[in-house]
Amino acid sequence: MRSLAQVLSQRGWRLTASDSGLLAPQVLAGSGVRIRPGHSPRNVPLDAELVIHSDALEPANCELRRAKRLGIPAITYPQALAGLMSPEPAENVTATTPRGVAIAGTHGKSTATAMAATILIQAGLDPTVVLGAVPHGWSSGGRHGQGDLVLVEACEYRENFLQLQPSVAVVLGIEPDHFDCYETDADVTAAFERFVERLPANALLLANFDCLSTRDVCRRALAQQSACRLVTFGVDEAATWRAVDLGCERGCYRFGIEVAGERFTTVRLAVPGRHNVTNALASAALAAELGMPGMVVREALESFSGIERRLETVGTFNGVTLVDDYAHHPSAVTATLAALRECHPTGRLFAVFEPHQVSRMIRCFEPFARSLLAADRVLVTEVFSAREQPTGGDSSLAVDLAARVRQLGGSAVAWERFEEVVEQLAAEARPGDTVVTLGAGDIRKVRHGLVQRLRRDR
Repeated sequence: MRSLAQVLSQRGWRLTASDSGLLAPQVLAGSGVRIRPGHSPRNVPLDAELVIHSDALEPANCELRRAKRLGIPAITYPQALAGLMSPEPAENVTATTPRGVAIAGTHGKSTATAMAATILIQAGLDPTVVLGAVPHGWSSGGRHGQGDLVLVEACEYRENFLQLQPSVAVVLGIEPDHFDCYETDADVTAAFERFVERLPANALLLANFDCLSTRDVCRRALAQQSACRLVTFGVDEAATWRAVDLGCERGCYRFGIEVAGERFTTVRLAVPGRHNVTNALASAALAAELGMPGMVVREALESFSGIERRLETVGTFNGVTLVDDYAHHPSAVTATLAALRECHPTGRLFAVFEPHQVSRMIRCFEPFARSLLAADRVLVTEVFSAREQPTGGDSSLAVDLAARVRQLGGSAVAWERFEEVVEQLAAEARPGDTVVTLGAGDIRKVRHGLVQRLRRDR
């Protein structure tokens, strides 16, 4: 929502905003848009022409009810993204209709979108960009560009990406997730099939050939809509765009990019993790298919310094390195811990994990336990229920997860309060150790608390 507000503000819209998660008013960086804490009918001005709201809001929300009483149209965030791709004609608009580019997939959407944005910006295409995280050096995840490309991160939650109809789409990979709105694994793949089927006949589809689910989904969907042009990427020899000759130094990868057996460019990433090879390859293939030369792609990717809360090194305090990451799915936890092992081959690795949503915790209990074995010491906090209604048994899930990690041979303990986690880390962590906070909820409170504690004791 903040990224979208940034774009609309830069386009000259007059905006007001509210957020139930704020305790005090805030100003959206660089836009002057004031965000009011909490929700109230008074937050909807009488002269408002449109209300845009998060899809997480229920229809009974007081601001949505007021908009309905006043006859003010209300649309969701994904509907607004669709509007950016196909704006209403205006007398002062002379540019061609924007080409929509949507990057989808269970993992890596934010990073791949930010990488693609970096390439397109440095190539001079000046795209409009909306993503769900903040690239380093940006004030938010949104920017208004003067070019005719609109690049967005397309999320599968509640099939929201079906609101979009891009002319270029990327599918990074498909895994079961969002268990509060997808009952079965088949429901997830069916949603991605519908996403691909909705692409117009002349669209370009880039798909991760290394992901069997993505391969199958695209094959089935394109059987219904065969005019769409399919281009694949991956390390598999059958992929159109390939990453070859992979090498790793302190967690960061160097690799060549080939197309049809010919070398396109060679890239040395500044962001760590084997998973970022896939993200970079996807963004490189996208840019190349849009006409960008290899030199531009290489320089942009090598200058890319990452996004907030994705293997983000907060700093080193008393010799303890603190890293913050958004991982809240077993596959993401596995990838993050593997990258940190490569970045910090010596010293112990502490993982502070805040499970995100009870439904995900229950469905992925065993994979979570096994993914956390990669850490030397695991501290599990209570489940962040997010959109779910908390129940009395949520805290026992953290205890059960820690117990299961111990049963599998790991070292783990569960804590109810973040303050207890901070105290335990301050007591145990020694110079040379790495502490990573993992989760999509309130886990940043541990990061802030630990920084303050280590600074105090320095």
